[in-house]
Amino acid sequence: MRIENTHVHTPPQLADPWRADLVLRSLLARHLAALAPPQLAPELLGRLARLGQQAKDELRPAAALLNRPGAEPLLLQYDEWGRRVDEVRTSEGWRAIATWFAERGIPGEAYGSMGQERWLKTEESAGGPGRLGAATRLYAHARTHIVSADSHVALCPISMTDGAILVISKHGTPSQQERLLPKLLHRGAGAHFAGQWMTERTGGSDVALTETSAKKLGDGDGKAGDLYLLDGFKWFASAADGHIALALARTDPDKSRGARGLSLFIVPLRRENRPPLPPGVALPADSDPHSSFNGIRVHRLKNKLGTKFVPTAELELNGAVGELVGEPGRGVALIAGVLNVTRLYSCSGSVAALSQAQQFARQYSLLRQVRGEPLASLPLHMRGLARVAVLHAGLSALLWHTVAVQSQVESTPGQQRLERRVRLLTPTAKAFAAAKGTEGLAVCIESVGGQGYMHESVLTTHFRDALVERVWEGTPSVLALDVHRVFSQSKGAALSEWAEDTLKSLKASAQALPSAQGTSDGLVAAVRSTLEGAKVLATAGLDLRAARSVLDLIAVCTGGEQLLAHAVWLHADGGDASEAALFAERARRWLAETGAHEAAEELRARSDVATERAIALGGEEALLQARL
Repeated sequence: MRIENTHVHTPPQLADPWRADLVLRSLLARHLAALAPPQLAPELLGRLARLGQQAKDELRPAAALLNRPGAEPLLLQYDEWGRRVDEVRTSEGWRAIATWFAERGIPGEAYGSMGQERWLKTEESAGGPGRLGAATRLYAHARTHIVSADSHVALCPISMTDGAILVISKHGTPSQQERLLPKLLHRGAGAHFAGQWMTERTGGSDVALTETSAKKLGDGDGKAGDLYLLDGFKWFASAADGHIALALARTDPDKSRGARGLSLFIVPLRRENRPPLPPGVALPADSDPHSSFNGIRVHRLKNKLGTKFVPTAELELNGAVGELVGEPGRGVALIAGVLNVTRLYSCSGSVAALSQAQQFARQYSLLRQVRGEPLASLPLHMRGLARVAVLHAGLSALLWHTVAVQSQVESTPGQQRLERRVRLLTPTAKAFAAAKGTEGLAVCIESVGGQGYMHESVLTTHFRDALVERVWEGTPSVLALDVHRVFSQSKGAALSEWAEDTLKSLKASAQALPSAQGTSDGLVAAVRSTLEGAKVLATAGLDLRAARSVLDLIAVCTGGEQLLAHAVWLHADGGDASEAALFAERARRWLAETGAHEAAEELRARSDVATERAIALGGEEALLQARL
């Protein structure tokens, strides 16, 4: 039999990311109605719908160019004459995606007129903060979310560019703002992009071990905008094809000061983008006529499991000129605001990937025939997809609530209660979405069978790329320690305020929807378990295992509370009663299926540390004792 005479599959056809995601549209309708100026929400929803169609019609074909052979970035260290050139080459598809983002003002909509006054007055822009008010970050992040799943993780450098714009806008000198913001906010080809260099070989998350040093050019104690020479080695340097990077370096030679001796710098990758040197200063790194780098050498590009098109490098800094941002010794405090932004991008990336994966799996279940019936007619198959849908809905509720709070904080600084909430929820949402999102992606692959496992499948692409979210910007364990740090530094206020507001919302939801009383009671019990977990941590010393359980419980409680609150909103707004009931059912299943009971049990059990270590290390426990 010839292959033409055998069965031919009908592949799933992906709709645009806005139209395909009912949960996204519904949640954003509520949050925009709450935060945007009156009567503006319908316009913003229309703009998001048009962007979704553009993502399908324009961005998706550009991203498809990355499927061609040779699309991964390439490092050419030496040219054919033996000269060191360190040229990072990216593909046509990667550059096309970057230009597409720049042309549409991603992420410029989140910022004011400085550097983009002309664009904010065009019809393409919604007007920026001057018009959007408290909804500014919410609307801007919704735009990035819509294009995320079709970007092949090109939003990674965009997220760091967003963070760089934020820190330069808030803490940059007038000179830094005038020189850099117009380039970072430029529309179209030629826009500048930023990286973020913190990780070193001494330790990824422990920036206190940073070895890179910074020595001031010229006399004086050092003030914002002063030039320094940076020497060190950055182990995971993102956006090696970018234009500038935010980098931490040690300005205090006393290493015992740890993170307090670190400062934040803007480091141009190439000499042409750095500010003029003081008169009479000549740098040895500038004597190489074959390299345009600013005292930087690219040792290698990382060979990663996923995110293959993102050029991540190992960089040697040998007299790299950097500009001080803010005061010396304030580097970690300044970079913290950037982390809030990039972690939201990470959370969004996990949720957007899961959204497109479940759309693919859903379409496949309608097309694939088993015994003459579509897969969608089989209850067992639908149960797996329903669990993925519940997971996506709960993670979406958690994400957009967190973004809405961040949006309020950015529009009106000084709201300490909301600032503490952002610091609590951002690492929580990022960690939980990364962990649970990849689990959901695996179920989607399983539901499609062999075709889902193919390298060409959008499912395996998302799975490989989404795994980085469990590592980048902090693993779940590291972020759990960050959550613990937040309520420790706030003397418990961050957690007690969260619990107070969550319990109040759950009570209101149960009163408005009596059928949801059982779900509300379960979530209330989970909030109580979270508070008990915080008490365990307060007396745990170095045994901080409970921090991960506390993070998981905060995520489950917040996601469930938001799903119920949304059901109430739909019910009260005269919306579709069946849709309100579905959101209430999603909340019930979210509580049952996302590990709240297991997390609470772990807090109560408190297994013996020595036993757990013996199980983990097996016969190698003696090696640990020798190292200790």
